[in-house]
Amino acid sequence: MALNRFSPYCSFRSINPASKCLHPRYKLGWTLNYEIFFYICFALLAFLGMSARVIWLTVAFATLMMLGLLLQPQAAIPQFYTSFMPMAFCADAWLGLATVCGKLATLSPPFLYNIAALGLVGLARGFAWGQEATGGR
Repeated sequence: MALNRFSPYCSFRSINPASKCLHPRYKLGWTLNYEIFFYICFALLAFLGMSARVIWLTVAFATLMMLGLLLQPQAAIPQFYTSFMPMAFCADAWLGLATVCGKLATLSPPFLYNIAALGLVGLARGFAWGQEATGGR
C-alpha cells in the first residue's frame, strides 16, 4: 500500500520490521506526530477567532483525552492520540493567547511562580513516567 511506503518519511507511526510493532521512524518521531496533529487541528479551526480557536482546540483535545481514559484503547494509534500529551499544546495555546491579549502581564508574580512550579512538577512527572515506561533506560 502506498501509505505504508510514504508514512515512515513523514514520521507517522509505521510497522517496525524488527519488533513487528508500531513505532515512529525516528526516535523523537512521536513529538513530530503530536506537532503535526496539533497544527492540522489548529488549521482546521483557522476560521474562528483567536479565543474561540483555543477554546475549541482545548475542548477537542480534552474530549480525546477523556475518551482515552474511559475506553483505554489498546491499539497504538488510538492510544497515541487519546493520551494526555496533546493537552500540553493547549497549555501553550492558552499561554500564547494570554500573551497576545496582554493578560499575562496583569497576573501577580506569586500566581506566575505557582504556575511555573506546577509546570516543573509536570515536567518532572513526565520524566519519571518516561523512566517507568522504559525501565529506567
